Amino acid sequence: MILEKVFKVEEHHRGEWKPLIIKGTDKQKTVKITQDQADRNNVYADDYKIRYVEVSEKPKKQKKDKKEKVVSEKEYTDLEASAIRDEYIDLFGKKPFGGWSTDVLEQKIEEFKKQS
Repeated sequence: MILEKVFKVEEHHRGEWKPLIIKGTDKQKTVKITQDQADRNNVYADDYKIRYVEVSEKPKKQKKDKKEKVVSEKEYTDLEASAIRDEYIDLFGKKPFGGWSTDVLEQKIEEFKKQS
């Protein structure tokens, strides 16, 4: 599993790197991306005049940024995903929550099988 991290965005302005400030506020723009995505985007930092710098400290007020989102490494084909959804429906007798990823469905199916 790949972890998304919080990165601050900086812009190259008048010969030096400066924080990219959100219009109308005094806050620096932050994004949640993986380390690999940041590295790939930073290759073109001089062309696009934007770079991503990893946040070493956690923001104080933003509770959402404290959690790191887990991104699945495995990619499912449509047939595999629908087979897993069908298996969930057979076991639980109802449709799964639409916001659940296929990984979450597999975990719930495994937990159910361990219990029974």
